[in-house]
Amino acid sequence: MFNRTFVLILAVGIGVVIGAVSVSRFETSESSVKGSPQPTTGALVEPLDQGESSDLDPQQLTEVLESLIQTLDKEIVERRALEEQLDEVRSTVTELQQQLVARIDDDASQDRQEQTAETFEDRLLAAGFTLQQIETIRSRHAEVQVRWAELDDQARREGWIDTPRYLEEINKLTTGTNSNRNNLSDDDYDRYLHASGQDNRVVVGEVFQTSAAEQAGIQSGDVILSYGNERVFSLEQLNNLRSGGESGSPVVVDIVRNGLPMQVTIPRGPMGIQTQSELVDPAN
Repeated sequence: MFNRTFVLILAVGIGVVIGAVSVSRFETSESSVKGSPQPTTGALVEPLDQGESSDLDPQQLTEVLESLIQTLDKEIVERRALEEQLDEVRSTVTELQQQLVARIDDDASQDRQEQTAETFEDRLLAAGFTLQQIETIRSRHAEVQVRWAELDDQARREGWIDTPRYLEEINKLTTGTNSNRNNLSDDDYDRYLHASGQDNRVVVGEVFQTSAAEQAGIQSGDVILSYGNERVFSLEQLNNLRSGGESGSPVVVDIVRNGLPMQVTIPRGPMGIQTQSELVDPAN
């Protein structure tokens, strides 16, 4: 559209120039006529019909402009066709991208469904437990879950939910004589926690300056495996272990740092660290 407008403006400009040249030539001829005898009407018109005036024929100019306009129109049509083809290509690419995203989402959804369809028993089997062990574990697991729900309801009704008493009762429940913790070896309990989706590692976050942990060489990122020869699977268990026994007595702590097992000695009591629980595959 811009190019066609430009051509039309150019045509108008050329027309103006032609008119100016024609008027100028006419005035020049007229002035020369005033200084000489008056010619006949035919003699006055004759110079305008000869010589360079033939190069400024409006008809020829019109034909040239029409040719340019036709060429421009053709180019515009071709350009619009190319733009339409480009739009089609863009639409196709967008559709393919949407199909790819949908396919990825479908695959991810299918993976989640397959993982969800995997039962607790399947995970225990994959962890290496026998069918007899699985039956015993499931029975104890179900009993603890029912008792936990009852304890939670009681604590909410009586107003001591999330209190030290509540945490103590939960600890008794999960480590009692009929719990899986009390009836499985450390390694089996570790695999049981992982199969049931429960955190089984305590990881050091921040180590406070001048603390017992810093002086013992414990660093951020260390995994605490045991405290005083007792396996550690939760923060509550670690707190119970460090608060038991004689305060200040040396305790050996087994840690894993960057995949390598290490031992440090620390006085029993507050360690001066922040920790977090994580779920880790014992096989790794």
